[in-house]
Amino acid sequence: SDTDNQAERLLLPFDGYIHSFKARAETAPGNTTIKFMKVSNGTNADTIDTAGDVVGVPMTINMSSADTMFTFTGSKDVSTFSAGDVLAISASWVTAPDDFDGALILMFRVEE
Repeated sequence: SDTDNQAERLLLPFDGYIHSFKARAETAPGNTTIKFMKVSNGTNADTIDTAGDVVGVPMTINMSSADTMFTFTGSKDVSTFSAGDVLAISASWVTAPDDFDGALILMFRVEE
């Protein structure tokens, strides 16, 4: 998918990391890769595909069953971001699924 699309981007209000991404699909897409990209505060978010940095490493899981939740696990050591970054998500699969739903679990470092 195109991570330049504003509907697939998220402004990050605090420093933190990607804990995990949970997904399910109406049909089994097979091997599915989730990749996160980010641009730093002060960088045009529309350039995230070309100027963005990969957050952590792309995560691949065999989503072999329909209507079943699968978890893609991040790492607090490498899947990090800073306040003001814009985060985008990209998904690719063997077979395009019907209705792909996901939840992004972020861990923020909130200091007052």
